[in-house]
Amino acid sequence: MTRITLLADEEHESGYRRWLNSLSTVELVPIDSDMILDLRFLDLTAEVSAAPVVITNILTCSVTSRAAQYPSQTKVIGASLLPKYIDRQKLVECALPFGAEPATTQATSLFANLGKETEVIRDAVGGVFARTISMIINEAAFAVQE
Repeated sequence: MTRITLLADEEHESGYRRWLNSLSTVELVPIDSDMILDLRFLDLTAEVSAAPVVITNILTCSVTSRAAQYPSQTKVIGASLLPKYIDRQKLVECALPFGAEPATTQATSLFANLGKETEVIRDAVGGVFARTISMIINEAAFAVQE
């Protein structure tokens, strides 16, 4: 069982918690966890905790910029996780900070335990899926305006 500390924006925390609590392979703990699942993307100013592995949301900033907030010995892995879609999301895009050694096995095994497949992408804000969805929504809005 993976012991996870969850960090999330207040308005999305209950949804993430409900999803994680529905899984038998995860135990949510406030401290002394195996990894931190940092899913914040609205308020990035809050203090960060130390853990051997941190999986952080890359919807609004790159994993390289998020990794700079953690101690240098922490393995930081970026993941593109949409808050209202996480329970239906079958594939999770993972990214590493620039210059980091490949260390996605922790993320791959965690997401496999959560019933998700992973795909490693280059470090980019949002990831491929979120940016594609945003472009589709923008095109639909332009069509409605016309």
